[in-house]
Amino acid sequence: MDKEPFLDVSPVPVLQQLFAEAAGDGHGSLPFLFHISNQGVEQKGNVAIYHISMDFELEYLVAVSTEGEVYRIQAGRGSLAEFNRLANRYVRLQSEKQAQKYLAWYLTVNPDNYALTKIGSPQQLKEEAEREFRGFGKSAGEDKATFEVWWRKHEHEATRLSYGEEVSRTDRGFLVCFCALSGINPKHVRRGPGISRVSVEFSTNGQVGKLTFKSIRG
Repeated sequence: MDKEPFLDVSPVPVLQQLFAEAAGDGHGSLPFLFHISNQGVEQKGNVAIYHISMDFELEYLVAVSTEGEVYRIQAGRGSLAEFNRLANRYVRLQSEKQAQKYLAWYLTVNPDNYALTKIGSPQQLKEEAEREFRGFGKSAGEDKATFEVWWRKHEHEATRLSYGEEVSRTDRGFLVCFCALSGINPKHVRRGPGISRVSVEFSTNGQVGKLTFKSIRG
C-alpha cells in the first residue's frame, strides 16, 4: 500500500464473520479486517487534532494477515487483484452452499465497484428501484412521480421474475446466478434502472471470473 497518513483505523467484525463463513476450512488463522481513512483524529499528548482532507478522502477496506501482510480489497485500482490474492491464500470452496456465502462476501466488499444491488423479492425490487430514482429530479415529488410511472410499467413483470440464486458446479468451481438491479443512466432517467440475471464463476480457491449480465428490463 502507499504510505499515506491513515488516521482512522476501525475493525469490521461483521465482515470478519462474513469472510470466515465464506472462506471454508483449511485456511489456518484468518486475517483481520479494517476500514482505514486519511481523515480522523490524531492525538498528540492532551491535544486532539482533527484532520479533514481538502482534496478527497482515501478510504479503504483492508485485510491484514497475522504475519502483517496487507491486502487492499476495496477502493482504488487493483482491488479485485488484491481480493483474489487474499482468496488464493485463505479460500477453499467445497459446496454450493459455501459458494452462496462467498457470493455474499464478494458483493458486500464489491472490489469491482459495480453499481449493482442483489434483489431477492418484488418488494425489495420496488424499494431499491425507488431509491435509485432519488436525486435526478428537481424535487422529491418529481423523483417519486417518475418512479411511479416506471413501476407501473414493470410491476406485473416484477411479480413473475425468478429471484432465487442458482448454483451449479463447473470445471473450475461454481457458477452462481442471481437477480440484480443496476444504476440509472443519467442521460436516460425515465428508462429507470436495469434489471438483470447476473452470472459469476468462482474457482475453488475463490478467484472471481468475469460477471455476465442478461438483461431482463432497463
